[in-house]
Amino acid sequence: MSLGGNVLLKWLGEKGARSRVEAAATISVPYDLAAASRHLERGFARVYASHFLKTLKRKALGVLERFPRDTEHLDRERIRLAKTLFAFDDYATAPLHGFASATDYYRKSSSLRFLADIEIPTLCVSSEDDPFLPRPSLAAAREAASEDVRFAVTKWGGHAAFAWGRWPWRARYWAEERIATWLASGPA
Repeated sequence: MSLGGNVLLKWLGEKGARSRVEAAATISVPYDLAAASRHLERGFARVYASHFLKTLKRKALGVLERFPRDTEHLDRERIRLAKTLFAFDDYATAPLHGFASATDYYRKSSSLRFLADIEIPTLCVSSEDDPFLPRPSLAAAREAASEDVRFAVTKWGGHAAFAWGRWPWRARYWAEERIATWLASGPA
């Protein structure tokens, strides 16, 4: 889901038909990481970003503790004090993974520029109200994608939360059911 789906789409685009994968599906991919980062700094999306950022900082600081020699090039205080996902990516994600900056990471890692090169049946499930996905990014992804990429877009679902049903303890998971049905039908 989400960032993992972004990685999968990028990889599929890089590999083309050589991927040896017969079909793929993703849920709630941000497609354009820079646009998603900016989008999370506005409106109600900041609530999601704030929670997500706290989790990321805690994990990153844990990595610094466990691997001090491998992370000595990272600035603990900058990571701890990061106020936005862009700042976190600039201080932690990018240098940890060999990118020059958050901008470099976003440019090289966004799946948007690889969608046209995907050569296997791929289903991308998204929601129009996903706080991590600006609508223009979804439109750009649909426009850029090869004919092998299909989109299932709902009006509601938030970020990877396509649960529905009469009772919360008997929830059904629309995205997972949709993907399973699609894969079982032998996507073409």
